[in-house]
Amino acid sequence: MPAPYRLTHGKRNPIAAWLDEFGLFGLRSHEKFVPQQIFSAPNSQVALFSCIICGPPTGPFVG
Repeated sequence: MPAPYRLTHGKRNPIAAWLDEFGLFGLRSHEKFVPQQIFSAPNSQVALFSCIICGPPTGPFVG
């Protein structure tokens, strides 16, 4: 997923900033968790979150 703007000095990757809001940026795999907000999010946001945290699915995406 590309950033919506050019990333350069002083411009933070929006995915990194989003993960930072949940306290997940920079964590090792065994330290990651599912934030409480995800449990009430729409399915599309849950799918986006899981792809970012776990990587894309190996099979076709069903949305």
